Amino acid sequence: MYLRRSALLKIGPLTVHELSIATTDICRIVQRSSFPREFASPQKILSEKPDAEGYVSPLRKLNPKLKNGVLHVGGRLVNAPISQQARHPIILPRNHHVTELIVQHYHEQQGHIGPNQVLSEIRQKFWIVHGLATVKRVIGRCIKCRRWNAQPGNQKMAPLPAARVTPGEPPFSHVGIDYFGPLYVKYRRGTIKRYGCVFTCLAIRAVHIEVAHDLSTDSFIQSVWRFISRRGPPTHLYSDNGTNFRGAETELKQMLAKWNQAFINGKLSRRNIQWHFNPPAASHAGGVWERMIRSIRKILRSLLGNRLVDDETLLTFTTEVEKILNNRPLTHLSDDPDDLEPLTPNHLLLLRLNPCTSVSEIIEENGHHRRRTETQHFATEFWKRWVREYLPTLLEQQRSVQKTPRKYMNK
Repeated sequence: MYLRRSALLKIGPLTVHELSIATTDICRIVQRSSFPREFASPQKILSEKPDAEGYVSPLRKLNPKLKNGVLHVGGRLVNAPISQQARHPIILPRNHHVTELIVQHYHEQQGHIGPNQVLSEIRQKFWIVHGLATVKRVIGRCIKCRRWNAQPGNQKMAPLPAARVTPGEPPFSHVGIDYFGPLYVKYRRGTIKRYGCVFTCLAIRAVHIEVAHDLSTDSFIQSVWRFISRRGPPTHLYSDNGTNFRGAETELKQMLAKWNQAFINGKLSRRNIQWHFNPPAASHAGGVWERMIRSIRKILRSLLGNRLVDDETLLTFTTEVEKILNNRPLTHLSDDPDDLEPLTPNHLLLLRLNPCTSVSEIIEENGHHRRRTETQHFATEFWKRWVREYLPTLLEQQRSVQKTPRKYMNK
């Protein structure tokens, strides 16, 4: 007896016919365990009314047909020019392990595509009751999709540094530095590259732009000296690390990484200027000056377009960009004509007269009435309004309001 059975066994890979028979048998077993009432009384499948126990068949709209002991969709596509399997797919329940395995198989076969396309492919052979919800549920548990589509963890926004929120200090006391470019200018019969060096006041958000002729350490030092000669010496300079200028071109990154940082730091220290570097791979920490780079590029693009200019014209245009940015409002623009005009960096840089304030304020000092000078008055009024109007706008957390546990950051 043992020899007879072993003689009937076939050894080798499964054939298409064997896989088809196995699929039919598995579907028959799944249907009989999931739809026992439909097999017990097929005539009640199409009934819209519940039976004595309140049961309504989920297959009533499918007009099922029994073929070889397996329920197929009857449907209305008998005359459609499609395959027999697509006209009468095999019915499967929504909550069954075999159904989930079939959905997972088609999901992986289609390259982890979305639920609609997966369901479309499944219906060429199978009809799952409440198919879209079932497919979404199975795809939602796919490990690869969850890893690929996962949102990166964001930590809660940190408190602003003291340099951003301390009033009363001179403009450009705390300065952020960044480079942008290259900018092409006419030189003899050809072109040559120039670069922009941006100095941003962290408190009043004023901007100063210098044009650097190259990316060497000496050129940077000269740009800083020109800035100091016009704006006065800052106390602290902040910049991205030379290896992680986020908005810079590849060439700019490579050249700035070669800066002699020790030499620059020594030069600045002699003038009581402290230079701070952001941590490596943390260019987001310099968002204040990165945002200024975006605005400068936008204005230059609108002013110059595709025109090629010389050095002198480029210097004029960068100065015009500086003026435009320093005239931008820092506070809310009101439609009420009785409200104060919005604060701008130029209110402190140029000490322009604010028509909504009076310059004849009289104060009492040491028992005597003295009139403030216009410079003192404008500066005092600016910082009062800066604290009252601009500083509260920095209070809200614009993004990342929830703290993400560290264990989820690297997933």
